[in-house]
Amino acid sequence: MNQVKTGKLIAKLRRAQGMTQEMLGEQLGVTNKTVSRWENGTYMPDIDKLLTLSDVLHISVNELLCGECAADAAAFTACAEENIKEVLQKSTVYSLKERIAYFRGKWLREHVLLLVFSIVGFCAAVFYAVWIAKTVLWIWGVFVGGCLLYIYLRNQMMIYVEHHAFDGTSDRGAVGR
Repeated sequence: MNQVKTGKLIAKLRRAQGMTQEMLGEQLGVTNKTVSRWENGTYMPDIDKLLTLSDVLHISVNELLCGECAADAAAFTACAEENIKEVLQKSTVYSLKERIAYFRGKWLREHVLLLVFSIVGFCAAVFYAVWIAKTVLWIWGVFVGGCLLYIYLRNQMMIYVEHHAFDGTSDRGAVGR
């Protein structure tokens, strides 16, 4: 699968139908910038968009992935065989452990502000409980609240990691970039 070749085919077929990038993007539920990235060969369309894109452009998914309209059945079969071989060779590039580590780090980067505010809030509560309130009940309350906050945030991170690492429908190509 040649991204540049596929992108040029998308651009050619889109123009042949008199569509702008924005019009094509609206039909697929993506922005015109995303369509532009496909056409420039920077990105490939997500798997869930390939079927709709092929329907809109009136070609097969195989032709879309090949980056050319098949002239005959032999060319179509050869292209399909090449696509299958490439997918099989690339399907196990990253181990589950690597995907989990990647998505855990991604969640932490995306939620750094939430984590900072949680830590600051917890420190403020500890300060109040130990130096101002000076009661055992407040200290235990802050301890239990901190534990619950940690459990909640950790569960949110693991839900995100499990959804992305095991399901693999989102960000699959992003691992290792």
